[in-house]
Amino acid sequence: MKSAPHMYYIERQWYAFEKRCETLDINSSKKIFLGDSIIDMLCVEDNFDGINFGISGETINNAKKKVKCLTNLENKTLILAYGVNDIPRYTEDFILDYIELIDNLNFNGEILIQSILPIEEAIHEIYWGCIKTNSQINEYNEALKEMSEIKENCTYIDVRASLTDEFGQLRSELQIGDGVHLNKNGYSILIKNYSKFLL
Repeated sequence: MKSAPHMYYIERQWYAFEKRCETLDINSSKKIFLGDSIIDMLCVEDNFDGINFGISGETINNAKKKVKCLTNLENKTLILAYGVNDIPRYTEDFILDYIELIDNLNFNGEILIQSILPIEEAIHEIYWGCIKTNSQINEYNEALKEMSEIKENCTYIDVRASLTDEFGQLRSELQIGDGVHLNKNGYSILIKNYSKFLL
């Protein structure tokens, strides 16, 4: 059973998503970004003339229900970026929920599946009090890549270039100090990596 604070947080996520559905003009852009806090804090409006539906703390299990609110997606490109908040779920369950999310979109256009970014494991554990590993992230990413190869209209995009150090960790100088969220320099690199896939 979920705790009261956890349920309150989920309700706030729902409220945030619904308000964006109500207030954002989805017809004003050809690019729609959906994801967790990495997307939420990315200025997609200025950098890609996009619309941001990123929600901090979002999981694929919750997102698959929310996306049913989205309509008028014709002639759009959707960018999906979920995963780090789902660890340590079984990879198979994560992918099944991802497929359900895509199906719930009822969308036949281009869908870009973003790779999950690496974390700095030691800092993440100290800051957040939970253990997540880059080996888990890599396993998720491999599964996302395989899913994208068989799922119609989906393309896997790997945006991790230059964000990872020689040990496979998120580079310390590119995160805000919590082991997962990017700072200004980290976002500059991410935006550059995105530009390879978004015209």
